[in-house]
Amino acid sequence: MARKWYLSLIPLITLFLLIPSHSYATSRGEGFILDKMALIKRLSSIINEKTVSWNARVLIKSFSIPDHIEMYPGETLQIIVGNGKIRPGANPVVFRVLHKNRPIKTLGGNFFLDVWKALPCAARPLNRGEVLTPDKITYVEKNLAYISSPVWDGRSGPWRIKIPIGRLQVITMSHIEPVPVVERNQKVNLIFNGRAIYLKVVALALKDGNMGDIIPVLNLQSKKVVYAKVVGHDTVAIQ
Repeated sequence: MARKWYLSLIPLITLFLLIPSHSYATSRGEGFILDKMALIKRLSSIINEKTVSWNARVLIKSFSIPDHIEMYPGETLQIIVGNGKIRPGANPVVFRVLHKNRPIKTLGGNFFLDVWKALPCAARPLNRGEVLTPDKITYVEKNLAYISSPVWDGRSGPWRIKIPIGRLQVITMSHIEPVPVVERNQKVNLIFNGRAIYLKVVALALKDGNMGDIIPVLNLQSKKVVYAKVVGHDTVAIQ
């Protein structure tokens, strides 16, 4: 009976298994291989170093990187994470082999970070125009990887709601706007300041306004609408 052809491969397969997988000899000298686990270990170390100050629970969700990288004596591996800046969600990574600081090989990949952190959320549904106060805010752990807008820091302000927010929804900068110096339907002091006359009456602001804005106000004494400049938190003036 003829010898089966694949039996002749057994000695070669055995020899291959006995050769260490991390090194090999070529015309360039003895080379070595960094396998995927070694690359993941190096990359994880960099990620941990860059995220340790985030005060968050950082989880590396997935990697898509080369299976291995071949290198030779005198070569070094440079790993560039996230174009120099790492962030929650998807991040690019570049593996660059250098010889005497000169790039000779570049391979790309990516990884995904889940970043869990306690974020300011609406304690109850918040409607447009509501001023943010501590009783309307609670903190809930959320995954920053799926939040595209910058998150409010929970401290700065004063702010009011620009876009309605549901209960336990993260409060982002896109949901809020600064509280204006003068708000619509607010009673204000209307000052007439002329060369020979100074008069102060109560008026009703018909529009939001910040310092220096010209807004319409209703003179509650004459019932006439005039335009005045916002000069204080409860004062507008005609000069």
